[in-house]
Amino acid sequence: MEDLNDRTVCADTDLRVDMERWHKNKQKDVKELFIEAADRQILYYEKVSIIMKFNVYLTFSRDDFTLN
Repeated sequence: MEDLNDRTVCADTDLRVDMERWHKNKQKDVKELFIEAADRQILYYEKVSIIMKFNVYLTFSRDDFTLN
C-alpha cells in the first residue's frame, strides 16, 4: 500500500511540474503571437502610408504637369 501511495505522489508531482511548464510555454507562445501580429500590422500600415504618399505625389505631379 505504501508503494502505491509513493507512486501516486510521484505521479502527482510530475503532473504538476508538467502543467506549470505547459502554462509558462503557453504564456510565452501567446506573447510571441501577439508581438508577431503587431509587427505585421506595423509593416502593413507603413506600406499603406508609403503608397498613399506616393499616390498624393503622383496626383500633384500630374496636376502640375497639366497646368503648365
